[in-house]
Amino acid sequence: RMVTRFSPDEDGAVSIRRVLAFVRGTTEGGDDLFGDSRFAETRRSRVVDIDDEEEGEPGENEVEDKIRQLLKDLKEIVESAQERGISTPAAIFDRFDQNKSGNINVSELQKGLQSLEMRVSREEARTLMRELSGDGGRLTYESFLAALGVEERVEASYKVNLRVIINLLISQGESIPVAIEQTVAAFEEADERKSGRMVPAKVRKCLMQVGVELTPELMVPIQAELDERNTGNVNYDRLLEDLRVEAGKLETALEAIKACSKVPKLRHSVLAAATEAGSEGNHVISPEALRRCLSALGAELLEEDYAMICDAFSSFPEVRGAKVDVDLLLRFVEGKSFSLEDSPFEAVGKYLGILKREVGVEKLRHLLQKVDKHGKGTIKIRRFEDVLNRLGDDSGLSEARQDKLLRGLRKLMKEIDYEEMLDFMAHYDRTAKDGADEAFEKLKELVQEARTERNVD
Repeated sequence: RMVTRFSPDEDGAVSIRRVLAFVRGTTEGGDDLFGDSRFAETRRSRVVDIDDEEEGEPGENEVEDKIRQLLKDLKEIVESAQERGISTPAAIFDRFDQNKSGNINVSELQKGLQSLEMRVSREEARTLMRELSGDGGRLTYESFLAALGVEERVEASYKVNLRVIINLLISQGESIPVAIEQTVAAFEEADERKSGRMVPAKVRKCLMQVGVELTPELMVPIQAELDERNTGNVNYDRLLEDLRVEAGKLETALEAIKACSKVPKLRHSVLAAATEAGSEGNHVISPEALRRCLSALGAELLEEDYAMICDAFSSFPEVRGAKVDVDLLLRFVEGKSFSLEDSPFEAVGKYLGILKREVGVEKLRHLLQKVDKHGKGTIKIRRFEDVLNRLGDDSGLSEARQDKLLRGLRKLMKEIDYEEMLDFMAHYDRTAKDGADEAFEKLKELVQEARTERNVD
């Protein structure tokens, strides 16, 4: 792997300059960051093109075209450097960040681009900064990756792979303890000699049985960590124990999230963030957006807990900074402990069930959020009445049923925690037909009793 990464040619000779540059996170012995003639020619040709242009102030379209081309060239350079293993997006960002403040200002951006032989004026650097950061201020590393559309690859490691395995396990839908025990059972059944060790191919097969399919590349660090003496057999007992430890950390992090606020408010917050980000299908948000949501709810997570959550519920666990699968996270935060019977809304459940069927949970959420002008997550019952009146016949509730619903709510509470109510409605699956079926069964029992006791039809 070392030879493949650091050999410039196919003769197997390793470039010491490349090794040292990689270790130091610097260039390969010169201002040309990549030592790639293709990029050098591209940049030189662009300099010539600019020099050949007529003098004078460039038009608005010319500036826009140049900014687009700068973005395109920078993305191509970053992706190529990462693909060839010569540098990383983080190393390039660090090169631009000359004062090591953790972000890039306009001056640093201009000098950084010039070091890549891109001729950029101060004004063009300002315009490019607005494109990259969104507000023309300082450019963070996360904004740098997002603006270029570049994903930083995670270097394969044993710890990373443990979290990849957990991510793939819990995506099957089982609870964390059940997923781990199923994995243990698969290994114990395959190890007929009960030696606690097996060949890597057999490890992969056992993991595949529980829905975890690892590429050969991901198996390399696992084998290196668990076969220290190069015997050709992996210590799977330790693998299982390490999985249990990581799973325990994940459960601790989830408990910390549950303790910080009511689950319905968390659901509302992260789903709103996902909708705002424009995610379609499965709801996903960036790790930074998740951090903001949890902080707003008062969650006090250790950095390790936060990283565990992002890794375990990542939509793409092999990519650092990949978006978090909100639907999967909510499924585990909510758990399987939700009880309709324990909810204060159970007493008016049949009326809320009608609302769910006729209006829908998401439409009702949108209407309630509009009347909750301060975004508290609670509204007065009269505000809820206003929403029902505006819906009219579309609510599916007759005047009598609406009156019973409102009177029932007034007996239970002064204000409605509508996120909790909507969460109840999402889980409530009883319908009018269910009630009719129960009534019909009861009627049959009464008729049978009458026939038996009174001997009549």
